[in-house]
Amino acid sequence: MHGLEASEAKYWVCAYANRQHDLGKDLGTNPDKSSFRRAMDVAEGVVLIIDPDSVVYSRIWVDFELFKTMGSKHSSIDMVTHHAGDVHLLASKSFGEGPYQRNCRELHFPFDTICKKGLTLELENGEASQLIDKVRILNVMTENEDLDSKKTLQVLNDPDRMRNPDFQEDDKYYQKGNNALRSELALKCISAALMTEGQSLENFHGHNLLDIVASDEVRTNLTIEVLSIDEVTDPVFHQLVSMVTSTVKELDLNVVGCQNLTDESLHSIVLPDSLTGLHMSLGMCKQFTNEGVITTVTKLPKKLTSLTLDVRSHKKSDGSYSPSRRNDHLEAIATHLPPSLVEVDLSITLDSSEDGSGVEQLAKALPRGLKEFSLNIEKWGGFKGEYMISIAASLPLSLTSLKICCFGGDYWEMEEVQRFATEIMKFEDLVEFSVRCTDDGKKGYYRTREYTSVEELRVS
Repeated sequence: MHGLEASEAKYWVCAYANRQHDLGKDLGTNPDKSSFRRAMDVAEGVVLIIDPDSVVYSRIWVDFELFKTMGSKHSSIDMVTHHAGDVHLLASKSFGEGPYQRNCRELHFPFDTICKKGLTLELENGEASQLIDKVRILNVMTENEDLDSKKTLQVLNDPDRMRNPDFQEDDKYYQKGNNALRSELALKCISAALMTEGQSLENFHGHNLLDIVASDEVRTNLTIEVLSIDEVTDPVFHQLVSMVTSTVKELDLNVVGCQNLTDESLHSIVLPDSLTGLHMSLGMCKQFTNEGVITTVTKLPKKLTSLTLDVRSHKKSDGSYSPSRRNDHLEAIATHLPPSLVEVDLSITLDSSEDGSGVEQLAKALPRGLKEFSLNIEKWGGFKGEYMISIAASLPLSLTSLKICCFGGDYWEMEEVQRFATEIMKFEDLVEFSVRCTDDGKKGYYRTREYTSVEELRVS
């Protein structure tokens, strides 16, 4: 699989999980209480191994697993298939690759054949070796307590079923699972649709990916990852953000390194008030100005409990960063932080001319009930060790996790470290802690202060 390795993964395989010499005992008469279903309850995701002819989609037990994991839990799904002499994978997470490498690898996935069935899949139409299995599975899907009733199957097989009120009621359940699975597959196709000549979001091998995602009216988590893709322009960005509906509670939007985006995209962002989790990675885009970032943070939904925000500047070939990031973008974040936040994770850059007032104001503005705070300053030529002391003195004492990383500026002298430690010792609930500061290397080498626990800092 192109050298990919799965680490710390646990897989459930029915051939090994079920007692093959007494299969009926494991399956029972209620599919919702079978070994299949019990495994789904503890599974964190699905690995769908697709044969070249996509026969796997035609099996009702497979469809039942997909219906329950995607329709009910909206679990993540990874897809594996064999094509043109190689194994291809679409995974929910990266395998240690960079964004560009991942996109290039996934372009070899046989989207044309997989889309043919996956994006139009009707889970209720799967077949079973034993008819009673399909009867019971359909009744579970439609929440019919009479599991052995054949009426659900008869209604499904009715050539004129679209006029049948009973089917219309059943179809509400079917479409919930179908739309959830189709939308998950459509989201995995977005990068390929943008990077493949002759394809688009509106017509990817004959399918409108945007409409498919929009059809999933019960989706609460939405992940949009289009890192370092030149085809991501302002109009495309607007299309992608338009998929964020009022049902979405958690949004992960990652456009890191998309060089053709401008402030027009940032100005067009409209986020629903329903969001409680927002993970927005806008870093390394060379046309996102400081003013554009300020506009974006003024739109943070007011009910957020978790916020991840990456607004780093673009790193140029000579090692410098542009456009500028000034203290006023930190002041804007400080002003517009929702008071309900429990977790905050920020990645920023700061111009060399900026002092520590912006970071200090941010620390003071953090909600007093905040539990986790992470601050990564990728480049800040104006850093001074004294700023760490004022930051620590301003943080909420409610923190249980604190991570700070800063690159650039002056060396963090030991006297300043000790004063910083004095402030940190006031945090009685702090259980996770790390801090790392590396200077600008003007002595010909980089000097670093790093502490990975409160105890290590205490004895420094």
